[in-house]
Amino acid sequence: MTFGVIFIGGYLFALIASPNPQSTPDIAQPIIANVVAIIVAAFAIFKIALDFQAYKELDSNYMEITKEGITYPFLRDKSKTSNYKQAFDGDQKLSYESYAYMVWNICETIYDRKKVNKTWLPVIKAEKELHFNWLEDNKQKFKEEFLHFIMQNEIPLRHGWLSE
Repeated sequence: MTFGVIFIGGYLFALIASPNPQSTPDIAQPIIANVVAIIVAAFAIFKIALDFQAYKELDSNYMEITKEGITYPFLRDKSKTSNYKQAFDGDQKLSYESYAYMVWNICETIYDRKKVNKTWLPVIKAEKELHFNWLEDNKQKFKEEFLHFIMQNEIPLRHGWLSE
């Protein structure tokens, strides 16, 4: 069915695109158009597969961080994270700083991959609410472009090419 649609679409494309339909043999136009259509379809399928894989990877990484927050609730306690320098000391402070760094690295990856969409925007907002003070103290660890994006009062959606 799909190949039939591609073939018919390719044939119609060839008829419309050819300035002089008589200059090319009748069979060559739809074949050329179908090859182009197949290449475009293959690219779209490849792009969808890459997006799915990227989502799975981000989701898996975020799940691991979430598990750490469940195991060690102090890492997600806003009353402590907003004042982490005084609230934590010793190993807890080291754990929190490592955790916050991992969280912001995932957020930056989401930004880099232009995936700040309806799924990931609430995650970024929640992490910003919990770990903003740590980010303020560690700006040197992140790209200026990402910092500018995250420091906005209203974080906008950010989509890549061929994204939703």
